Amino acid sequence: MANKQIEKIVDDLLAQFRVRLIANLEGLAALAQQQAQGTLLGAENVTGIDRLVLMSFPVVGTGVKRWALTVAQLVEWEQLYPNLDVKAECRKASAWLEANPSRRKTAKGMPACLVNWLNRATNSGRAAAPAARPVARASGEPRRQYFSSVPDDVRALCDRAGLNTHTIEENFKECRLDGKRLYIPDPGTAGMVARHWAVKMGVTVVVGS
Repeated sequence: MANKQIEKIVDDLLAQFRVRLIANLEGLAALAQQQAQGTLLGAENVTGIDRLVLMSFPVVGTGVKRWALTVAQLVEWEQLYPNLDVKAECRKASAWLEANPSRRKTAKGMPACLVNWLNRATNSGRAAAPAARPVARASGEPRRQYFSSVPDDVRALCDRAGLNTHTIEENFKECRLDGKRLYIPDPGTAGMVARHWAVKMGVTVVVGS
């Protein structure tokens, strides 16, 4: 019995790895092609980044064993749920589905499943209040403490693109803007989302600097 359980765990891990590997290779290939053609900049040319997979979820039914959450889908939900940590909620949903095989959905039903999860999270009060922004202080007023790891010029760029405060604070930490180049130190999930928005905002992306 123990050996069968270990085999199942290994099979699940391999399936999850395979989904992300294939999707990310396809996305990176699209990015390389866009770069070679000189068409990487512009909102109409972000398909390579959008197709990168952030995480995957176990599903039932014939065909695929995992449903992939892409950068494009995460970005859309982050804008629809500005006061909710969408990535954290998706991780919770993934863990819950892993622990409850009988409650898993088909691949086609996963978007609706996660939207319902996000709606419940919002209605349950897990959504945070909108983050406070720094305000000018009157003469003689004590200085208020406000810390953000997002530089002012990067924040201004994001503000012009219409990004909400949570998206900016969550994905653009320690980024640096130098003319038309945005330097993104995080190559992980936050970095992928930042790259998506940077390309739409018309700046060149440099990752890992």
